[in-house]
Amino acid sequence: MDLKQLTTPWQRFRGAMFQKRLGETVLIFSYPHAAPRLFHTFFCPPLRIIALDDDREVLFDQVKQPGQFVRLPASRLIVEADPEQELPPGVTAATGT
Repeated sequence: MDLKQLTTPWQRFRGAMFQKRLGETVLIFSYPHAAPRLFHTFFCPPLRIIALDDDREVLFDQVKQPGQFVRLPASRLIVEADPEQELPPGVTAATGT
């Protein structure tokens, strides 16, 4: 598994765009403060998107197909992964998968 933390505005803007699939790559979007966020899946492969609060409680966990807007609840940590990818232990414990 390849964990990539996206911390700069450019990294977060680009995310999974223009990739055929994420495969073993898990993208971790980290923000300085919690806020509702609007993500999109335009130019992205199918994605499992998970939003976590500061206590790693799962606030959102859905698989989204390309070409959609996704409203996420206020959170500082967002994870994007291939829908079939086994998730990192911290996220796996939080999601119960």
